[in-house]
Amino acid sequence: MLDRTVAPNASMMEHLALIEPVQTTLNNSTTVYTLKDDAQPVLKLDLVFPFGKRADLKSGQALITAKMLLEGTDNYEGGAFQEYLDQHGASMHVEVDFDSTTLTLLCLKQHAEKLIALFNEVLLNATFDERNFKQVKSQVVQKLKVDAEKSAIVASQTFRGLLFKGSAYADSLLADDVDLLELKDIKSFYSTYYKERPFLLACGDVDGGILSLIERSIGSIPFSEVSQEKKYPLNPEIKRENIVRADAVQASIRLGSLSISKNHADYLPLRIANQILGGYFGSRLMKNIREDKGYTYGIYSSLINYRQADYWIIGADVQKANLEHALEEVYKEINLLKQELVPYDELTTVKNYMIGKLASSLDSVFNQGDALKDKLICDVPYQSFYQSLLDEIKEIDAEKILDIANRYFDTEKMTVVTVS
Repeated sequence: MLDRTVAPNASMMEHLALIEPVQTTLNNSTTVYTLKDDAQPVLKLDLVFPFGKRADLKSGQALITAKMLLEGTDNYEGGAFQEYLDQHGASMHVEVDFDSTTLTLLCLKQHAEKLIALFNEVLLNATFDERNFKQVKSQVVQKLKVDAEKSAIVASQTFRGLLFKGSAYADSLLADDVDLLELKDIKSFYSTYYKERPFLLACGDVDGGILSLIERSIGSIPFSEVSQEKKYPLNPEIKRENIVRADAVQASIRLGSLSISKNHADYLPLRIANQILGGYFGSRLMKNIREDKGYTYGIYSSLINYRQADYWIIGADVQKANLEHALEEVYKEINLLKQELVPYDELTTVKNYMIGKLASSLDSVFNQGDALKDKLICDVPYQSFYQSLLDEIKEIDAEKILDIANRYFDTEKMTVVTVS
């Protein structure tokens, strides 16, 4: 009988329980990555196209085109499309970022045949009618106008514009940009880019029957080769920019610099150093600026990776009167990490937190699918990345963190934006 008065033995996790992706190719040369887990009769299909907002010839084309895909097809006009999904307990959505566009279907396996056929119809027979176009435009414009009043969003957009000056990563969509779009711009974007060959992630209760359905639908679409990717020079403006807004209730801070890719040899230790600085609720920035000083409800530091650009950012919203004090404390914490070894107890806490967080972030087949998608987009080996991260967390010491902090947290190369 289990003795509940005795705590179980504790030990560091040695390996991650990752499902091995099975890679196959459809007749039209589309690559399918299957993560099989039949614990529940549920499927998730992610069709990932190799273009995103960077492909815009006119700002907003990628976003509006994606939204229009789910506004109706030749056989399911308007609300009938969503009603059909609801009747079958399914959902379908499109996500657009800078580097990719993902069309996602989540459904019960018992309805797979009908819904994979609908998935196919969305790709080939979306209607793109004028009425729906105007409605989608209006919704996006209203959201952008609301966002333009938020200091935090203005700070983030301005920061990215300075850091990635000269590249498409610097662009921020404005309401006026969307107003200028015409339906012909959307149809042109669709006919040009949705022909490019995507890859497919099939997660969940995927068997031979499901793969046959995928072959008959997605495998029948005549996709073309992916066009050559445009390269962007990165010429960051390293300066401080202060934006004054008389109506601002609080001040927003964004500061950081260009960083390294997930394939770089120093990325994993840098990720751990960033965690200590501001990557979780018990971080140094949070303890100082939130808990000790009371300047903010929250402050974070993050490493963000795109296909052609990588950066490190610290962000917070603070009381306007404490803006400069908060910045001083941020610099103080960065410099302490560069000057003093991280104490053993603090490093142990961070290691335990990161290992637990890593395990929980990969605890389902769908979470693993999201992780695999991210690595495929960035051309990073999937399973070796996570095992290497686990190994690095366990093995890293305070001396290595000190070295990494001095190499990558350079306050002289930081772009700083404040909105107050």
